[in-house]
Amino acid sequence: MKLLLTAILAFGIFFVQASLSYSRERSANLAVVTTRTIYPGQTISADALILVDASNCPNCDEGFIQQLNAITGMVAVKTLVPGKLIFPSSLRRASTVTPDQEVTVLLQTGGLQISMRGLPLEEAATG
Repeated sequence: MKLLLTAILAFGIFFVQASLSYSRERSANLAVVTTRTIYPGQTISADALILVDASNCPNCDEGFIQQLNAITGMVAVKTLVPGKLIFPSSLRRASTVTPDQEVTVLLQTGGLQISMRGLPLEEAATG
């Protein structure tokens, strides 16, 4: 009886370890794709993204987006086709300022503070 319990316990531990390593491998091969076409200049929303298994993609090199929250709110630079892998070069950060949008420029150093109003010449993102 003791031998049977030991065998069952050993099998259970092996099965759990095998399941954990399988799930780690699968999570490493997930990729983010869109569910609809997203055109350049459009902001990417969470409802337009899904995760798919990319382990059966033999010609896929590394570098594609693997986390949904990594690109939510970003802007497409290229057309993103449903079901195709998304690469960082196809995206940019959302603009913080746009041309002809008045901004306040502030310089602070020591006890000195200088501020002025300005107009950006092109779009720009924070960072």
